[in-house]
Amino acid sequence: MADVHWIKLSTGLFGNRKIAHIRSMKQGSDLFVLWIGLLVLAGQVNDGGLIYLAPAVPYTAKSLASSLGLKRETVEEGLRLFSGLGMINVSEDGAIGIAGWADHQSVDELEKLRQSSRERSKAYRDRKRESDVTRHVTEDVTVTPRHGTDKIREEEIRTDENKGESTGRAKRGAFVPPAPEEIERYASEEGLKIDARRFYDHYEATGWMMGNSRMADWHAAARKWAAEDTYRRPSSPVPGAGKKPKPASFDAEEFFQAAVDKSYGKHVDLGSGAG
Repeated sequence: MADVHWIKLSTGLFGNRKIAHIRSMKQGSDLFVLWIGLLVLAGQVNDGGLIYLAPAVPYTAKSLASSLGLKRETVEEGLRLFSGLGMINVSEDGAIGIAGWADHQSVDELEKLRQSSRERSKAYRDRKRESDVTRHVTEDVTVTPRHGTDKIREEEIRTDENKGESTGRAKRGAFVPPAPEEIERYASEEGLKIDARRFYDHYEATGWMMGNSRMADWHAAARKWAAEDTYRRPSSPVPGAGKKPKPASFDAEEFFQAAVDKSYGKHVDLGSGAG
């Protein structure tokens, strides 16, 4: 006998005339609970709507009251009422059966529903299992052929870049001071007006330092030296430059003659008037 974990209730339950009559009574709420309780117990037994503790042990008003949390008097009144309304059948030995159970609670239909539910659950578990297997396989395959090639190529590029950076640092750090002849040859090739020996002696004395840092490129330093040397070189002297101007001579007689002539508005011969 298959287990039944639920029962069917009509959405029109509260519109049923018998139910409406029961709920309108003084203890209508408790009686309604009793009716629902009887339906649930019949579903648990699942034997054509019969209600019993065991096939040979039927429910009594006392045992029903204890199972459903109701008063014994309410259960006794309810059983009489339900029997009178043709909602239950009570046999001579006291066994209770829900009238029309097979019509409203078709065991075959319930079994079909349960089977359909089991099939849906199985299909869901199968899909989930396949999804889990696919995910695990994908996680295990870390590199596909194409991705593997790309990954190797990326590693090669990073290695080349790191190698290039290391080589560049090595070149910049391995400064070798030039010989005077190298400086002269470079100046000649570049057309630089530079005293190669003076350039060499200057930086040899400073340990080939430029400020607080060691020289990194003497070619650039030579070009800078030549440009600055152009401004340091003195220009050609201008004739007469540096000579003090000769002071002009002062003739007192001419000075006074001019002053007198200006005062009188005409030339006055100072020499003829001297006495």
